[in-house]
Order: sequence, then structure tokens, then C-alpha cells
Amino acid sequence: MRIGAVGSYWTGAAEHAGLEFVALPQPIDAMPRPQADPVASRLRDGNLHQAAHVRSPVSLIVDSNFEGLGFLPALGNPQGVDLLHERIGVPLASHLVDPLLTCMRGLPANVALAAARSRTWWKFAFDRALAAELRAFGVPSVEYLPQAAPDRIAEMEFVRAPLDVSRMERQIAFIGSQATNYFGANAAHKGDHQLVGAMALARKLERPESTFFEAYHEAYGFADAPSPNDSAETLASKFAQYQNHKLFYVAALWVAQRNRYVRALTNKLGSDFHLHGSNWESLGVRGGPAFEGEEGYLRAFRTSLININLNNGNTETGLNQRAFEITAAGGFMLCAAAPELPELFRVGEECDCFRNETELFEKIAYYRAHPERTAEIAFAGQQRTLKEHLFSNRIRTMVERTGATSIRAAA
Repeated sequence: MRIGAVGSYWTGAAEHAGLEFVALPQPIDAMPRPQADPVASRLRDGNLHQAAHVRSPVSLIVDSNFEGLGFLPALGNPQGVDLLHERIGVPLASHLVDPLLTCMRGLPANVALAAARSRTWWKFAFDRALAAELRAFGVPSVEYLPQAAPDRIAEMEFVRAPLDVSRMERQIAFIGSQATNYFGANAAHKGDHQLVGAMALARKLERPESTFFEAYHEAYGFADAPSPNDSAETLASKFAQYQNHKLFYVAALWVAQRNRYVRALTNKLGSDFHLHGSNWESLGVRGGPAFEGEEGYLRAFRTSLININLNNGNTETGLNQRAFEITAAGGFMLCAAAPELPELFRVGEECDCFRNETELFEKIAYYRAHPERTAEIAFAGQQRTLKEHLFSNRIRTMVERTGATSIRAAA
């Protein structure tokens, strides 16, 4: 079989997994910016991928965040569209790490849900809460598949060298951006949306396994849950309302899972805490400059005694990609607790975690006093990631679960 891979992660993954592959074109209009005409954007992508398929046919298309989803003008209906992968008879497997509507680049909810009902389009959600949410809204062929590290990291010789904790350049570091403008000075939002999100967040802080869907539909009953008996129009209306109400919750999760920790670390540790990332000025802090290239970025994990990992607002139960990049590079990760973390790493042996600000500073104090332990944990975490958490591991899973099991090594 031959894989049609969209993006460098998946071309590298296919190569390292021993799969024959073709690099397909990147989408013309990059996410997450909504497009003025998202249908036209997907039609242009569809034409590009169809031409590539004619030149070099593939048996499976693999992408991230629906970048391989293309449209073609519907046969016999000039006003409609067909899904590219259905027209050419090739399954599409998408690794979803952002909300569905974000990945759809501005498509209306009814169009997005109609496309998502394709049973030959497999949606691999990196977060169990997101997978459950999609299934609840009638989306078929949904699977859970965690984030991963790019395979090229495993080929970099310097990441295999033992850590020298006596020569660390930074004691405590966090690399990441502040990505929500919801709380901007001139932002105006509906009060009922904020109330719903605040109640769901309060429930999650008390019960970390709680999700917005569970709070919204079951615990507090703000709306009728989606039903298999709903018409397409009703389901799309419910989905659009649900996403609007979830907006504040997602923004608040950024605060709960990332922003507050950055501010607390800055306030308490001063120059011992190194922040690298953009858009922190609104929080009263400033991120340091970007590291030079990917190697500089990965070396930063190896020259920071404690790498703090904080999830973003799109993550309810899972882990972001940085968790796997830190460990793949051989850095020590102190990670904000998440329900899925113990499934992916042995906490206390391959990484460590904290559940609140008090525990964060207690763990920082402990590892600063026991730096040799960070090297031991970092090594164990690296072995776990390089063995189980690379994109080549994920693409093998995608091939198996989509039924495309005839894996033929590249010539």
C-alpha cells in the first residue's frame, strides 16, 4: 500500500514506519484563521489532491487537523460538493488536536457535521473527552489516539547523550505561548455563555475527570443532549449552540491549565524561572526570545533542570505535543496533572506531575535539591517516548484501525 501523507510529521512517520508514501500538498489556506469562503478553499485543496492522486494513487490519506479533507464539485449537482476521499475511494485518517470547527477553517456547523458523517473518514482525537464529544454528536469512525513526538528527534545524536545536571543553563523553564484573547481589554461576550463555562470549569477543578459535555448536558442540563433521532438540522443547531457556549470554558481552561501557573512562577521565582513564548504581555510578563531552529528548541529541554509542561485550553483530559517533545529530547518533565497522563507515562519514574500551585512549588524545591533524580527520570521518560510515542507509532495504529493492514515496506 502507499500512504498519501499531508505534512512533515506524517511523511517522516511513514518513512520510519517502513511505509511507502507520497507527500501530498499542504492546504492552500492554513488554519486556524477562518476563510472568507471556506468551501472554495476546500475545493482548491481537493483539486490539488485529486491531481496528485492521479499521478501517484494512494491507499490511505493521513493528515493532521483535517488538512487532507478536500471537496470536489458534486457530480450532477453544480451547487453541491463531494468529499474528495469518497470520490476517489480512499479512506482519510485525520489526527485531530483542535476542535472540529477550528479544523474546518470556518465551515458552517451543518456543512462541517455533514462532512464529518463520512464513515470512510477516520477522526483520531488526541483527547478522550474530544473523542466522546464527537461520537455524541453522531460523528462515526472516531478513535482515540494521543499526541506524539516527530520521528526526526530520535535521529538527532545529541539527544542520546546523558544529561549533565551540573551544567544546566536554566533551573525552571516553560516554553509556550499565551493563545487566548478572550480576556482582552475590549472583549465583550454573552453573560450566559460565561456562566455556563464558569460552572463547568468549577466542576472540573473539583473533579478533574469531568468534561464540558458532561457538565453541560448531564450535571446542569443547559440543553438537550444530541440524540440519534435528531434531524440533521436539529443536530447542527445543537452543535453550533454547544460550541458557542463552550467558548468561554476553553478560554478559562487556558487560564486554569497554563496562564495562572506562568504568572505564579514568574511572581515567586523571579529570574530562576525562564519563559519562552509569545503574547504574554497581556498577563504582565514577557517571554524570552525563540530558540534558534528545532535543534536549539530541543537543546533547551536538555539544558533546563526542570521543564514545566502546561496544557492548553483545547485539552480536557489528554496531553499536548510538548509533553512528548520534552521527553523525546531527553529532558526532565514536570507536567500539570491530566487524567490520561498515567496511561502514557509512569508518573514519578518517567516524568512527574503536580495537581495545584502548592504541589508545583513543592516539586520544584524537591528536584532542585535532588538534581540527579531529574536525570534518572528524564532518561526513563525518553526511552518510553522513543519506543511508544513517536508519530511512526501513531501512523501504524491509524493504518491498523482503518483496516489498511497490508503494509508494504518502501522500496
